[in-house]
Amino acid sequence: MTIVWRGAGILVPIAFVASIATMNSWYKGTSAGDAPIAWALFWAALICLPLGLLTLPGKKTDPDTGVKVARRKHDFFFIPIIVWGLLFVGGSIYFFVKM
Repeated sequence: MTIVWRGAGILVPIAFVASIATMNSWYKGTSAGDAPIAWALFWAALICLPLGLLTLPGKKTDPDTGVKVARRKHDFFFIPIIVWGLLFVGGSIYFFVKM
């Protein structure tokens, strides 16, 4: 299996797996239904949204020359981090409503 990322995009699966592991340990041995996945998606979104806002592509000014240069792209499977955060929010809302 190939994992494709650019820049800080590798943090998307790390945040998702870490939040799933945490929620599974918190809900271990209970019949919580969809609560662990809903909370895992919520916490992954809480990590990815601010990170995505910080890494939005655009132009920044070089302090030495004053020339505008393009910022690096940060994505996971060619999807920007901010979009992953929004997908996690949508999934979290879906599972919270479904409960």
